[in-house]
Amino acid sequence: MTPAAPLRIFLSYGHDGNEELVCRIKSDLEGRGHDVWFDKNEIKFGDDWRRSITDGILGSHRVLSFLSKHSTRDPGVCRDEIAIAIGVKGGNIQTILVESELEVQAPVNIGHIQWLDMHDWKERRDADGAEWEPWYQAKLAEIVRVVESDESRRFAGEIETLNGLLKPIKSEARICQLLGKGFYGRQWLFEAVEQWRQDRKTERPSGSESRLFWIMGAPGVGKSAFAAQLTHTRGDTVIAAQFCEWDKPDHRNAPRVVRSLAFQLATRLPDYRKLLLTLPEIAELDRKDAAELFDYLLANPLRSIINGGRERYLIVIDALDEAGEAGRNPLVEMLARNAQRLPDWLGLVVTSRPEFDVKTPLQALNPFPLDTQSESNRADIRDYLRRELATPLQKRPDADRLVEQILEKSEGANFSRLTKPACQSVFFKGETSMSPITVSVIVTGFPPGLRPPKPLPGETLGQLVIRNHPQQWRNCVERLRNDFHVAEEVCSRLLKGETSAATDAVTQGEIEHFMNMRLPSHGRTLQGLADIRKQMSEPGGLSELWQLKMSEIIWPRLKHPSGDTEAKKFAASLGVTVIGIDALEDKPEPLDIGSLLRHVHGDFLWILPGGSRLSGPMTIMALIRILRGFQEKPRLALYSDQSYCMIYRMEALRSLVAAGNKLSSELRDNARMLQESGFELAADNDPIHGLVEVEPLYGGEHDRYKQMRSARSPFSPIGGTSWWRRLLGME
Repeated sequence: MTPAAPLRIFLSYGHDGNEELVCRIKSDLEGRGHDVWFDKNEIKFGDDWRRSITDGILGSHRVLSFLSKHSTRDPGVCRDEIAIAIGVKGGNIQTILVESELEVQAPVNIGHIQWLDMHDWKERRDADGAEWEPWYQAKLAEIVRVVESDESRRFAGEIETLNGLLKPIKSEARICQLLGKGFYGRQWLFEAVEQWRQDRKTERPSGSESRLFWIMGAPGVGKSAFAAQLTHTRGDTVIAAQFCEWDKPDHRNAPRVVRSLAFQLATRLPDYRKLLLTLPEIAELDRKDAAELFDYLLANPLRSIINGGRERYLIVIDALDEAGEAGRNPLVEMLARNAQRLPDWLGLVVTSRPEFDVKTPLQALNPFPLDTQSESNRADIRDYLRRELATPLQKRPDADRLVEQILEKSEGANFSRLTKPACQSVFFKGETSMSPITVSVIVTGFPPGLRPPKPLPGETLGQLVIRNHPQQWRNCVERLRNDFHVAEEVCSRLLKGETSAATDAVTQGEIEHFMNMRLPSHGRTLQGLADIRKQMSEPGGLSELWQLKMSEIIWPRLKHPSGDTEAKKFAASLGVTVIGIDALEDKPEPLDIGSLLRHVHGDFLWILPGGSRLSGPMTIMALIRILRGFQEKPRLALYSDQSYCMIYRMEALRSLVAAGNKLSSELRDNARMLQESGFELAADNDPIHGLVEVEPLYGGEHDRYKQMRSARSPFSPIGGTSWWRRLLGME
């Protein structure tokens, strides 16, 4: 008996010993009139196989995924195919187990789908031919029943209809990007979310049970990475996810977010999906605002479906702060007012920075702080370092002390920077033939896009810093209490933001240092470089392993009529060389960078903008990674991170000068001359571990990957302002 209408079926499988079974099922499905997508037939020579696979899934009515040890490896193409089927096709997928469940690591995002068990097919085929055929035909009948069922056809049709009505926005690209950066630890955070999920009576200060679990932390602490990992690994409980992105209006628009969440819920909850399709105004959603959509698409229909003892599902919304605009955050305001209208079997897990327009609407909640200095996070980093650096550390009797040094000197650096290559780059002595390296540094003017700090009305700069770095400020005050024996009364006032409470010079100096390191100034950058140079030169410990020295820090500045005594005094206290430059009003050409080379004595020249922030050992790790690349490639003359920094091989620059070339201040011009002279160039291929950064609060890049993708070439001009004018602070 042939089906009522043929279907296009996509087969996702691993190229392993199960291919014989997959081919037979394909043949039998085609015998019933179906059009079966099979990569050996569908991908032609010269095709982009990734595009072909994606097109195959998008054009299919149903996806059959054959689960084996090979097909479910992570990372793997089959896992990607499953993710596309769930994200784009709404989960219209059936799984078939073709190897032992003990060997297969099925993705958790299909944990809610019951597989068809054919794991012992080879044993049955080889044991007794007479029983094999009836067993196979019975299993094939189950596949046919599911694929050709009216329910399957209805699902495909209903999802297609809702897709057209709700117009959902997808977060799969952002999730994949975050997952690609790697993830380690944070088990304590997973456990906290799971405990809240299972306990529906978690109390809020108001006494009503909470529908919202709020994770709050400073930029770079790994909130989005955790949200992506939770979404990816807990597909059995996370049934919808939205990742807000500041530069994509649709991805932070409250009405669009509600519609997208409704679509995702509809793919996982059949009874809810049927209710949505019966809503009388489902085709007139554009006339409703966010709050109306929340009630119409989420709260009312979700409360109307039968509870029946459902376990608590989760909706994840990442980066709520990126939905803010003009001092308000409509998405947060809408969630704060309406989240409690959801049924108790559905909870929201949200992440954000400690922004005013997020904290104010959610002030009735107690956020879960994500702090890099917490003991839980530090324990994760210790475990990670000991695991990834097991080989070099086992040769060191002071291994524990070295790990603690990295922890203490990183001062809460972004945990995502501690990837294996970054960590191992620190411990290369004795592992490679790399010889000691010297690097010189030139600090330029401010980077393009830098915004001056903007305190709220009546707020001081110090209070702005405290508001944006609450946990770090608490840690600072705790250190003042313990290490400097500051009185308890003073500490209490400091915690309230009353920085004037400190009256002695030592405490004031510590507070001033804390503030300055969190404001985008030249002082912060010069201080950070001076601290790194000191760490490089400290006897014993890490300095023995780094084999890297900073020759000099150079700060070119326009000559000031008054002599600029204070700036020079500050620079001198840090061991920074100030180079006075005459005003350029009468000079028609840009500054010749070659005029600064006589002050440079290192093997390499690192140019970075003032106002940028450095992260101690993390910056050193990134610097070593880059300089190792220079040593591995003798013709490599220029590195650009395509955002803020560039590094030149001094030997190459001097060869250009010796050949009569006039060096430019522009990256692109020097890159061209170096290429014409036979040298190689390199752009950043690991932007997670940047040398420096400027916080998004002050105009820094939210997404370094995005910066790379948008660049016209690795050495296109950075921003619209000429580098040599920024160097002198003229623009």
